[in-house]
Amino acid sequence: MPPILISVQSILGFENQQKIIKRFGDLKTTVVDGFFPAEKRRNNPSPLIKLNELYAPVKAVALSRRGDEPQRIDKETMSGEAIEPFPINVYRSMTGADLNNWRIWDGKGREGFIARQLDLNRHTIRLTTEAMSAQAITTGALDYPVVVDGALTGSYQFTFGSITAVSVTTLWSAAGAKLADALKPLVDIRKQIQLSGYGSSVKFMAGEKAFYALVNLVTSLSNDNRIPAKVEENTVNIAGNVVRLVSETYTNPVSGAVVKKVPDTAVYGYAEDAPHELIYSSLDNIDSNFIAAPFWSKAVKTESGNAIKIISESKPLPVPYTHAIAKATVAS
Repeated sequence: MPPILISVQSILGFENQQKIIKRFGDLKTTVVDGFFPAEKRRNNPSPLIKLNELYAPVKAVALSRRGDEPQRIDKETMSGEAIEPFPINVYRSMTGADLNNWRIWDGKGREGFIARQLDLNRHTIRLTTEAMSAQAITTGALDYPVVVDGALTGSYQFTFGSITAVSVTTLWSAAGAKLADALKPLVDIRKQIQLSGYGSSVKFMAGEKAFYALVNLVTSLSNDNRIPAKVEENTVNIAGNVVRLVSETYTNPVSGAVVKKVPDTAVYGYAEDAPHELIYSSLDNIDSNFIAAPFWSKAVKTESGNAIKIISESKPLPVPYTHAIAKATVAS
């Protein structure tokens, strides 16, 4: 085995990888951090996720008489149906020039170069996870491009459930709209979410046009303080309902089109306390020992011998609890 490959692989040892990643710190993205904070992320030791492992709708039940059998509250089914998550699998190449430079770099320079490749791969995987998450929470489904035999011809599809749309009588952007008209969709979204059994804490995200219409409404109308409203940095607070602007985008890998994470004219609410999950399944790689982890990397020499690939892999599946999400179109 070439000495340079051994050296690169030594830097990419699992424990050293974790130290490098920890040194960089956590990546921050709106949807993943909002819907799937650390306590809602888990590793799945299997390459499959059984449907009956996911959260089902919950509700209050009757009491049991003392001494009676407990009530069954899971779905009574023998179905072994499962989801098969697909991986995000990317690499960056150490070119012949990089390999030649490697000979004159000291240990700090070598580790710094590999750390940079890891960080770029890590950002790519996180942004892909963020795009999948944005699609899942706004549509209740995934329809995400898949590379098949080197071409973007496939699609990963799965439906988690429908997201209820509440009706809006007066748009926030309508002439003559009042603060009460802005508050009503937020209250209706909250009520719809609370039918799920969750919703003690509800957060709101608004697309750009919706948010601008809300800001314009709050700042242009006189307020006699019976409905308190305040515009702060990227948020509007109406009677305790905090609406956050989400104007960020991601790029469609097939068309190259820019996609809004939250549609421009919509506002979405979600129960922060609902069991949304971001699941990382077992990797399909013998060198990883089939671990389940958010991020893993290895080094491989190309057949030609003039490059080394720094390959990184992750197998995330964002699973929104759609019963605890609701939306409204509030602007035109």
